[in-house]
Amino acid sequence: MNRITKAFADTATRMFFRTGEVTAVTEHGASFRTIDVSGDALQDVSWSVGDKVQVRPDLDGFTTRTYTPVCWDTTRGSTTLLAHMPGTGPGSTWVRTVTTGSPCQIFGPRRSLKLDDLAGPILFVGDETSFALAAAWRGRHPDRPPVAELFEVTDPDDCNPALEAVGLSAAQLFHRRDGSPHLDLLSATLIDLLRGHGDTTLCLTGKAQTIATLRRELKHAGLADRPIKVKAYWDENRSGLD
Repeated sequence: MNRITKAFADTATRMFFRTGEVTAVTEHGASFRTIDVSGDALQDVSWSVGDKVQVRPDLDGFTTRTYTPVCWDTTRGSTTLLAHMPGTGPGSTWVRTVTTGSPCQIFGPRRSLKLDDLAGPILFVGDETSFALAAAWRGRHPDRPPVAELFEVTDPDDCNPALEAVGLSAAQLFHRRDGSPHLDLLSATLIDLLRGHGDTTLCLTGKAQTIATLRRELKHAGLADRPIKVKAYWDENRSGLD
């Protein structure tokens, strides 16, 4: 990055980003970490379950990666991110290499999914990128546990430590396979649950292609009119999806 571009990036950061410090990094298996961030700039903000933040993994660049906070203490000025490391991209590299004491620049929190207006029960369906959302719900609403949490995952054994760490040990995992045969079982399980819980809101997040498949199966099952909240966190054909 040349000097002019860096100066512009630094100015934009001061205007729009909150700067905190990484106060703890905890590994959960090979592919997950929780990252605690604290700082005065994280105080007195508005945060709700389902909100997102964007983190600058490279403090000299404009690239950002989006995460769902597990919690946010607006009085103390602290938040916790449960981060997945699926590969070698900017986000995974940052999660893998960040250490206690490192600065962390955050844009947000901002609205991603509006869940604070739900009156009835909720059912979460997603994947590794959805763990934090379900954990945030359980943390904020301990008296309103979800009907179920259904996640398609690449490696169930690798996911278990992270799920246990954030209180999701009861989640049902569907092992992702080539050709996606697991989606037949996931669809059938979801349809049965929705038919047995008529007032449930479905919260569908994660991979864009899986979301499209499940919505198609719900339509075929005559359940397309059920209350639903949808947010694609990633797309196999795109990178850095917000």
